[in-house]
Amino acid sequence: MKNSEEDYLEPLINSEHLEMLSNAIGQDKFELLVDTFIEELEFLEVEITAKKHNLRKLERVAHQLKGASANLDCVRLKLRAALVERLCKEQVGHELEKQISDLLTCISETRDAFCQ
Repeated sequence: MKNSEEDYLEPLINSEHLEMLSNAIGQDKFELLVDTFIEELEFLEVEITAKKHNLRKLERVAHQLKGASANLDCVRLKLRAALVERLCKEQVGHELEKQISDLLTCISETRDAFCQ
């Protein structure tokens, strides 16, 4: 797994994948998928904030976020969620505060990118 500094070199969103997906399922279904993803991001953002002191629950939320972001190939978000999930699994709580902050920033950036 890449370290957190290398994550910033990854694209926020894989636009080629999004275009391919849109062409495959049609614009209406694609827009519904994106809208659903944005709603899920908002929910998971609240869940991360609420569960940041419970490693087991935070691990599950990060896993869910990793999967949701993989569906639309939100590269940086997927990597950040995977890092938080791994830190929770390894019970490396002292590194989590910064990584959670970075993850929440990445959620916001990803949401903004889709809402432009």
